[in-house]
Amino acid sequence: MQIEYTFEAECSCPVDGLPDVYAVTLHTSRVIPVENILSALDTLREERVFQEEFTQRLHRILNCKVTSEGSHSGVTTRVSV
Repeated sequence: MQIEYTFEAECSCPVDGLPDVYAVTLHTSRVIPVENILSALDTLREERVFQEEFTQRLHRILNCKVTSEGSHSGVTTRVSV
């Protein structure tokens, strides 16, 4: 079984404090309750983190492959872990 969860996540840029919005996909072979995903996002939303760190931390919290894509100052970044 292969499952993908997709959603948008908002964090604050650690440099200028402005909101960054990421398109996120979780890739897993097991069920992750939506409540667990929302709880992880609530935890990370409170912090100012770079996209790379956000993706890595979401990977560690939810124990699955995570891909995020976002744009900042005209540069699009895609991170997979």
